[in-house]
Amino acid sequence: MTAHQLSRIRQNRPVKDAPGEAVTSMTTTTHRSTRRRSTAALATLAAAATLTACGGSSDAAHSTSARAATAITIPTPEPSGAKSDTSASTGPSPATSGFDVLANMPSAAKQHTNAGAQAFARYYIDAYGRLLMDPVKGQLAQIYAPGCQGCVRSEANIADTLERGVRWQGLYYRTLNVSEPDDGSSHLVDASQVSEVHLVAFLTTAPTGVRTGTAAPTTRPKGQDVLVNLRLAWRDDRWLVTEFTSNAATPAPR
Repeated sequence: MTAHQLSRIRQNRPVKDAPGEAVTSMTTTTHRSTRRRSTAALATLAAAATLTACGGSSDAAHSTSARAATAITIPTPEPSGAKSDTSASTGPSPATSGFDVLANMPSAAKQHTNAGAQAFARYYIDAYGRLLMDPVKGQLAQIYAPGCQGCVRSEANIADTLERGVRWQGLYYRTLNVSEPDDGSSHLVDASQVSEVHLVAFLTTAPTGVRTGTAAPTTRPKGQDVLVNLRLAWRDDRWLVTEFTSNAATPAPR
């Protein structure tokens, strides 16, 4: 992702997530080409976050854009089965219905568009975090393809969380930015015209309580920010994650 793509990225701050008790196991990618794209994307995404936080703008970058960036705002629905932060201190009930990933998916994430792909990427990360708060087996698997090894590991984390009676009290990872879809080589695409896209999400972390059984919750402190590479496929009129890898986000060298 090159610097001129700054204009194609918009900051949103809906809640997104990806932890588990043993769980900083978001998959680490080792492919050089992906690492190069991730490093460039990190610099661009972090710059976009800084500009927005400081009240700045990227008007100069806009002038080089062939297509206007799509700003997306994705309100996180209050899940019917998930524990809210205010009630989490009472601990999970012995029986839980678990977070329903399909029932809680926002309509924006169901669209075969660039904004829809961005919304779905955000929602996938959010759904993972909410399943660690209110776990149930097999839910995450409804929104990823069987060949997604990083996704399979996330599903295993959810199952382990459920079996050990671990409940996260809030969302640890929060998505700050999601790039516009490209073809995996930094060439932007119109998602409505293709069946597969690549995106990069920049996540930050926040201290979160973690409860095991009836014990008092402990606090997981803020960790390092994370850069996530996702590939999505449009199949049977909906998005699925086909690849999910992550790296610790380190500042790009000056």
